[in-house]
Amino acid sequence: MLYSIPIMQPRLELPARAVVQSEYSNPTEGSVTDAVRSFRSGISDAPVRTAAMTTFARTPALASLLLVEDEESLRLPVSKMLQCRGWNVLEAANGAIALDLIYRHRVDIHVILLDMTLPGTSSRTVLEESRRCRPDTKVVLTSAFALSQVDAALAGLHKDGYIRKPYRLHELTEVLSKVLEAPSCGCHSGSSLY
Repeated sequence: MLYSIPIMQPRLELPARAVVQSEYSNPTEGSVTDAVRSFRSGISDAPVRTAAMTTFARTPALASLLLVEDEESLRLPVSKMLQCRGWNVLEAANGAIALDLIYRHRVDIHVILLDMTLPGTSSRTVLEESRRCRPDTKVVLTSAFALSQVDAALAGLHKDGYIRKPYRLHELTEVLSKVLEAPSCGCHSGSSLY
């Protein structure tokens, strides 16, 4: 089945709409990988399915997220889909850009979605600096690695959440919503939402 999700910000010169194609009949089950495929294929003439758009959890428009992902083919569609769900999204293609955005927008970032494998400045450094600059900013890690490997690589650092790649959009929005709703402890260790 095809489901169309309108894209709201034309500044990146992407197709006017992304088409999520999935083998499932439930529109909320389309995966991010499906969306990446649709961005590469161009604009769809398929009608917009409002039921598909309304079943996703919406996030308050004032919530800002820093998306740190070096794979452009994943970063762009994830960013656009999160924007369609009400998130204000800042994008960083590597750790150095992420740190620059953290330093410049430290009071504006509520959640960081941080890929574990970044070129240049490491994810560990980004996490440490985000905790130093603003300890109450939530950090959700994303990786194709198992959670045990992520925990080992970031031993001693507090993580608010984790989502394993590849993930579905509704899974990501659920994790982000839970993390955003959880009380901030401003600590460097303790329980996390995984």
